[in-house]
Amino acid sequence: MRKSPEDLNVFAYLAPHPLDDFSGIEGDFLTWIPGFLNEEDKEEELPAIYRECNIKIYDEIEALTEFHFRNSIKNMWPLLSKIQFHSLQIAIDISGVLTKQKNTSATYLHDKSSQIEGKYSFRLDRNLLHSYLQAKANITALDNHDQSVWEHELIHLLDHEEILKGTLYGLSDSPSENFKYFFLKFREEGIANLHYVLNGNTKIEKLDTAIKVFVEFATEKKAKLDFSKSTDEAIVEELLSGFEYYNIGPWIILDLLRDQWENIHYEMIDNCIKNLENKQPIEQETILEIIKLGLQLNSITYLKMVEKYFDKGFMPL
Repeated sequence: MRKSPEDLNVFAYLAPHPLDDFSGIEGDFLTWIPGFLNEEDKEEELPAIYRECNIKIYDEIEALTEFHFRNSIKNMWPLLSKIQFHSLQIAIDISGVLTKQKNTSATYLHDKSSQIEGKYSFRLDRNLLHSYLQAKANITALDNHDQSVWEHELIHLLDHEEILKGTLYGLSDSPSENFKYFFLKFREEGIANLHYVLNGNTKIEKLDTAIKVFVEFATEKKAKLDFSKSTDEAIVEELLSGFEYYNIGPWIILDLLRDQWENIHYEMIDNCIKNLENKQPIEQETILEIIKLGLQLNSITYLKMVEKYFDKGFMPL
C-alpha cells in the first residue's frame, strides 16, 4: 500500500507516439498543438515530427498530463489511500484515433484494468489535452469541468467492481437487461459526477426537477424499446445515448442515499441537497463522505430503490 500520492507509479504516454514505427502520424495531424513546428528539418533531412523542438513538446505533454492527474489523486486521496496500486497508466490520444466519440475528455478503461493486480488504465482525449495546452500557453486556469475530469474517472476506478457487473447487462441481447443497464448508467455516472456537482456545478438546480426529467427520460427510452425482440449493439447504443446521466444522476444518488441512510446520515445528506439547491458551498470533507456512501450503493440495491420513482411494473424484472 502506498503511503502518499507521490509514491504512486503514474505513467502517461502518447498513443501512438509520433516517433513510433508505423504510427502513421504526420506533422499535419499535430498543427493544433501550440508551438508545434510543422516544417521539415532540411538540415537533418527529417520530417517535422522528428524535430527536436517537437520532440520536446511530446515530453512536455506527457509531463503535463501526469501533473494534472496527480493533482486529482491528491484531492481524492482520502478515498484512494487504501487501494493497492501497482501502476496507473494514461494513454494520451494525441491524434484522435483511439475514440469514436467527439465530446469525451477522458475515460477510465475498466476493461483494461485489473483490481487484483492493482493496474489501472485511463485515456486522455484530445478535447481535454487541448484545454491543458491552451491553459498553459495562455497562462490561464482550467474551467471547473476540466479541473474535475480526473476526479470523475478516479471515482470510476473506485467503483470498478460495480461497473464490471453493470457492463454484463449492457452486453446482453435481452431488452429487459439492457433497460436495467440504462438505469445503472445513472448510478455509475451519478456517483462519478458527485465531486463536480457537489462543488456547485449544476445544470439542474432542484431535486424535484431532476426527478421529473429522470422519469420523463426513462419513459421516453422505454417507449422506443421493443421488449419482444432481441437487441443488438446499435439498439443498445441508442438506448444509452444522451448526457442526462451526468446531470440527473448525482441528484438521484443523493435522494436515494438520503433514504438508505435515513437513520445515520440523513441530516448530512439532506443538508447537502439543500445547500446545492440554494447554491451554498459544501465542505470538501463532506463531499468525500457523500462519495464514499455512494460507492457503497451496489447495483442490485440501487435497482430496487429506484423503483420508487415509477408506477408498479415499469421496471423490468
